[in-house]
Amino acid sequence: EVDAARAADYAAFVCEAKGKLPGVNLVASLAPSPAEVEPDLAPDWAGPAKSPTEYDLILQGLARCGVTSVDLRPVLRAARAEGQVYRQLDSHWSLRGSLMAYREIVRAMGQPGWRIDPKALSWSVVALDNGDLPRLAGQPQAIEQVEIHDRTTLPPGVARAAIPGLETRAAPAFLIDTGKPGPTVLIVGDSFTADPMAPYFAPFVGKLAWVHEDRCAFDWRVMAKVKPDYVVFLPAAREAICAGARPTHFN
Repeated sequence: EVDAARAADYAAFVCEAKGKLPGVNLVASLAPSPAEVEPDLAPDWAGPAKSPTEYDLILQGLARCGVTSVDLRPVLRAARAEGQVYRQLDSHWSLRGSLMAYREIVRAMGQPGWRIDPKALSWSVVALDNGDLPRLAGQPQAIEQVEIHDRTTLPPGVARAAIPGLETRAAPAFLIDTGKPGPTVLIVGDSFTADPMAPYFAPFVGKLAWVHEDRCAFDWRVMAKVKPDYVVFLPAAREAICAGARPTHFN
């Protein structure tokens, strides 16, 4: 399914956001569909994908207005040779997938020193039964083997705090103050970024904030409350849909 108008609307939204954030380093990307990264594992009826995809169209729209954008598909495809990039029984990427995405995002932010070498982490495989796909399909939970690493927690004494005074329909926005000097990063995303990204950024920033993108309807006042130096738009590609919506308090 390709809806060019839908893709154009989402790209237009990010371009409008960039115009309202002078002096802020803005980077935009999309967490790809598993089928775009692992097409060989998709059922026969699912492919091949129409080209250009909505992912392609959004990136083209962002380029036209000068937004720094990142195509995460090539690096995730290449990472399959090293390990698991998407969960089998869950709709999200794996920890390796999130780490590879993080590395590309900080490079685009102009912060290559923030990159984390996957080989410097301790990896193992565990059996988990918390995948969301069986639950969404109305089936009993099932066990899958999941690759994990040891960069999944915040530094000692550092914790999330809710950002007060915001209207939220999805998950509540949060702020992490590391207590160190450094820039403030705000991620506008969803469940792909809420948990895995904070431990990656924490060693390098003063503050990290996260707000649910909520299909372009999040509370724009988060910008004034957080005062970010960097804003990263990173929803799942399947959630890059505004349907004409814009953030509350945007205008």
